[in-house]
Amino acid sequence: MKIALTFEGGINSITNELLDLLNNYQAKATFFCLASHVEENPDITRRIVQEGHLIGGNHYQYLDSVFLDFSEFIEQLIRCNSILEKVTGQMVRYYMPPYGSVSNEQQYFLTDSGLTTVYWNIDSENNGEHKVENIVGNIMTNVREESVILCHQRGILPCRNTLRALRIVIPMLKQCGYQFVSVDKINSGKANQLVGAPRGAIVEK
Repeated sequence: MKIALTFEGGINSITNELLDLLNNYQAKATFFCLASHVEENPDITRRIVQEGHLIGGNHYQYLDSVFLDFSEFIEQLIRCNSILEKVTGQMVRYYMPPYGSVSNEQQYFLTDSGLTTVYWNIDSENNGEHKVENIVGNIMTNVREESVILCHQRGILPCRNTLRALRIVIPMLKQCGYQFVSVDKINSGKANQLVGAPRGAIVEK
């Protein structure tokens, strides 16, 4: 049973601990990175790729797509992907919008650019709760085959509590027979049938 862990937002010193945890359990994940953080932490970014995880685009800064002018959206996207490709040496093929929404015009541009837009069906911090027990409960209560789980990486406290929660969740889910894969290994047709918050659609091309 395949599920996908996704990490959206920043890269910082805790990311190294997170990568150690994933490596210990042979779990793969997808990181949607803010390019401003990639510039500050190129070695950690390269480590993500070197250890077999998938990197996707976000923005240069954490800005809600639907409140950006179209030109600002394109600038954020292109700047982010350019930095990611320069640091990793890999083409960016996946994009997760901050706050989980894009306009129709933005989606057309993403599609024309060859990018796949990724959403989620489990928000590990639903309702903005960063407590470890809430993160564990949200994931364990809602997880199903082909789940796409959103983990937030904005701010030291959310990053630290996400790490603490995943130290509990990953071994439990492994014992239940789940395999942690990157989003490109998820069956989007099955994932889109799952009900979750805040998005129903998981992958749109």
